[in-house]
Amino acid sequence: MVSTHQQWCHHWCSALIEKEWIALGHPFGLNMFGCTLIATIPHSRPKACTATFLLFLDCVAQLIRLNPLSFEYSHYLLIALWDLSITGLASGLTCNSVNDRLTLCKTAPTFPLSQYYTPKYCLMFTNVLYSANLLLGFESVPVIRPSSSPIDVQFWDECYLRWVQPASIAVIF
Repeated sequence: MVSTHQQWCHHWCSALIEKEWIALGHPFGLNMFGCTLIATIPHSRPKACTATFLLFLDCVAQLIRLNPLSFEYSHYLLIALWDLSITGLASGLTCNSVNDRLTLCKTAPTFPLSQYYTPKYCLMFTNVLYSANLLLGFESVPVIRPSSSPIDVQFWDECYLRWVQPASIAVIF
């Protein structure tokens, strides 16, 4: 059974990603896989891959890190979305437009994410700090005022370095 908390996370994903990224025609296929349907985007070949979607996810991860009590979802949800966009498992995150999806008969829904991940992993999508804040009766700030200081921006190592083993330096005497 999916909790109300998980349903909200699924609603956020569905509303933001499907309506603002997929339906408006973000070129996932062109950016990630270098492919497109000639009929929809004639004579267009990217000179370089643009990771606009990753930049968006990184910005949201920065906001979550700076305001952990204001977001119901964790950075693990963002990492899961990035993984789906680069693996080609979710049809909505592989095509360049809704027209491409229909032409290629890729009409499978992108959400809920539980169709791609185990229920145990999906539990990590929720932010326990936000939940604890609600249980204690505190309300989150209605408007987030992000810091404009560049020093507050940190490298998103949970995403970028998750497959890199930590370096260890041994001193031999």
